[in-house]
Amino acid sequence: MAEVEVVVAAGATPVARVMASRLRAASGNKRVAALVRRMRGSFAIRSATDPQHVTVALKAGKVKVKPGVAQDADLVIEADLSKLDSPGYKPKVSGHWRHPRLARQVSRLLRAPLPDWQSSAQKFWAASAALPDLPSKLTILCQDEGSSLSLGSGESVAELHGKSQDLAKLFLGHEVLAYEIFRDKIKVKMTLQHIAGLSDAGIDLLMDELPTQHGGDAHADG
Repeated sequence: MAEVEVVVAAGATPVARVMASRLRAASGNKRVAALVRRMRGSFAIRSATDPQHVTVALKAGKVKVKPGVAQDADLVIEADLSKLDSPGYKPKVSGHWRHPRLARQVSRLLRAPLPDWQSSAQKFWAASAALPDLPSKLTILCQDEGSSLSLGSGESVAELHGKSQDLAKLFLGHEVLAYEIFRDKIKVKMTLQHIAGLSDAGIDLLMDELPTQHGGDAHADG
């Protein structure tokens, strides 16, 4: 069975890259991948809080993501992007009466679970290990699961605390550490240099600018 292919337009905006990354990550789940292969049509998302927007076109497992709101989009969703995958949140949707099946499928797709935060953190650490200004060891504590993960080794120890969903987004490059600290989504015990280094690594991940992956020690608890 063909794999899902997610393509993002060259020079795409951050919101388009985040959407592409999210769809690519979610499609690693077999059920989500099967859903994507069944979908036909397009939907656009317009932010209700700022001038961000993105259009996603799907056909037979091929997904194209580009900035802007396409004039021929079957559905147009106006939403607070920070709440889009929150349980119970209902964005404003135009076109759902003409395309009810697609509307249901898009709702399921946008709420599809992300990969677990631990596997995402390990991949992030392996890919960013060669970058400057990172701690030699990072300990991550998941507040809602009561679990932890230690990455790397050495004396330059840093700690990062957050909920599972916020940690998953952070290590997939969907959010930037410095901004998540400002929003009080993530709490840290580390130097400003390490905050800057981890934030830059997250941006590089989103922009597909991380170097080839390097190995690293990982130890999980809980």
